Amino acid sequence: MARYQGQVAVFRATVPLGIPIESWPPTRNVVDELVFAKLNALGIPPSPQCDDATFVRRVTLDLCGRLPTSAETQAFVQATSLEGTPDKHAQLVDRLLTSVDHAEYFAKKWSSILRNRRQSVGYQAGTFAFYDWLRDGFYENKPYDQMVTELLTASGSVDTNPAVTWLREVTTTESRVEDAAQLFLGQRLQCARCHHHPFEKWSQGDYYHMAAFFSKVDRRAGETPEQPRFVSRTGVAQAKHPKTDQDLAPAGLGTPPIDVPPTADPRVDLVQWMTDDQNPYFARALVNRYWKHFFAVPL
Repeated sequence: MARYQGQVAVFRATVPLGIPIESWPPTRNVVDELVFAKLNALGIPPSPQCDDATFVRRVTLDLCGRLPTSAETQAFVQATSLEGTPDKHAQLVDRLLTSVDHAEYFAKKWSSILRNRRQSVGYQAGTFAFYDWLRDGFYENKPYDQMVTELLTASGSVDTNPAVTWLREVTTTESRVEDAAQLFLGQRLQCARCHHHPFEKWSQGDYYHMAAFFSKVDRRAGETPEQPRFVSRTGVAQAKHPKTDQDLAPAGLGTPPIDVPPTADPRVDLVQWMTDDQNPYFARALVNRYWKHFFAVPL
């Protein structure tokens, strides 16, 4: 990277290792094709295929967070793939993905990511309700974009809509903007709250355009102090730029402002932009998160 005053330029180079590669494992999907093409360009031989006992241990740990039982291991090692059906490796993965163990394991992971924690005795009901909501979503194979939509547009109280637990934990408009951008878009906006750093892409204007999406969220008293209600009040969705004193309308990162009717919830427009097929950040952020889970380091 070269920097001069306000200008930044980046150049990427590939230095191949150059080891001759005589054979490749079979490709199972488009990910294999891309990885093998990269290894070929770098001249790095692929790792050898593991045996069945190693595979069942690794995949059960990765998908369910536990070791396989002795019976599970023996059954998998002794099984044979029938001609004309998916091989036993794919069958094992499918079986684990539809198991309660997988749903509970990933509900725990996402509970941590989404700040689901007990702060006092009175918060326990909401904490467990949010975990159950996540677990049921994984068990039912709820689409990721649907989960994010339900989470970011949640209204009501925990007893009727457990997804509002996230709003309970991120208590300010600023924390919601920064959390949503980093979790679901892979973009860090924290610095842009106060200034536009010369080496950062997003400006203060970008930050407060995003903040406008959450500007109508109100926390109100519920049946108990520990179970507040969250609503989207009527009014114009906007956020004030702290330096220009200008009221900014909602806008996704790098997109034009959106005209949201006063009676509408601007968070709906946020998730429509966020989950759109043309959004360059949403899918990449999730792929990167899961790549890190399975391979220990992100892309």
